[in-house]
Amino acid sequence: MYLCKLQGDHWLNLAQIRSVEVEYGPKTLVKVTWINGDTFTYRDKDATKLMEAWFRLYSRTQV
Repeated sequence: MYLCKLQGDHWLNLAQIRSVEVEYGPKTLVKVTWINGDTFTYRDKDATKLMEAWFRLYSRTQV
């Protein structure tokens, strides 16, 4: 399990993510597709926290 804490008391398990799409602009948007096919878009601070955690995880899993 790879956890990421978002605003409030929301936690995400990054191991359950199938794909991530990022849209940069005045407001950063991160669209997550979960392994079950559901999608959700994160905005603002949640998007930033998610991407920081994602890049930390990605750099650790490189071969």
